[in-house]
Amino acid sequence: RSAASETPLLIVLEDVHWMDALSHDLLETLARVSENLPICYVLAYRPPDIARIQAPRLEKLSYFTKIELRDLTASDAEQLIRAKLAMLFPERTGMLPRALADELTLKAQGNPFFIEELINYLHDRGLNPYDERAFRELELPASLQTLILSRIDQLTEPLKVTLKVASIIGRVFPFSWLYGYYPSLGEESAVKDQLAQLSRLDLTPLDTPDPELAYLFKHIVTQEVAYGSLSFTTRAQLHELLARYLEAAYPGDAPVEILA
Repeated sequence: RSAASETPLLIVLEDVHWMDALSHDLLETLARVSENLPICYVLAYRPPDIARIQAPRLEKLSYFTKIELRDLTASDAEQLIRAKLAMLFPERTGMLPRALADELTLKAQGNPFFIEELINYLHDRGLNPYDERAFRELELPASLQTLILSRIDQLTEPLKVTLKVASIIGRVFPFSWLYGYYPSLGEESAVKDQLAQLSRLDLTPLDTPDPELAYLFKHIVTQEVAYGSLSFTTRAQLHELLARYLEAAYPGDAPVEILA
């Protein structure tokens, strides 16, 4: 109330379909008491599978507006393809090859993240997307998970290790935690350089700048694929290393939820 009296507030909550019951209750309460305040909540969520969230409690509020985001149309997909190509291949010009647009649209099935990752895949391999013959000779990965795994496999070994070790922490990972719990990654400057490279590759873009430096897996699927590529034994060992680091780094005030 105090902050909203000074300036309008925009509060964005992502992945609300994963929200726990108490947080869902809290959100409903906040939404109700904010009715006459200059506060806008933007909630991003998939159709929920959990029964307690399926009841449209928030959606029944008179000041709730629902905007359904459906799969991209062929026209929307083509616009995204053109924009992504212009960003990654600014030196390339010419007409968008029809075969490229059709194949990417068919593979992605209206999923914008899949389209972006397919074009990243072409860029990683140094392929000229305007060379129709070269494109036709390339076999694109069949699924999003396979595609991301292929991109990870193309990385240098240090980048690959950094990405996998980071996946233990979660979708968002503070640099201090990553460097602190697994110092074998190398010198601090080297690890920061590796993260900068992963950010440029659009795998783990910057989430928070210094002094609270943190990075974010571009998509939850990217984190899941990196995590799933580790053996069970390795994952267990890394989880223990992270837990011991957090207990030592926060004596008397350990982040219990993360430890759990």
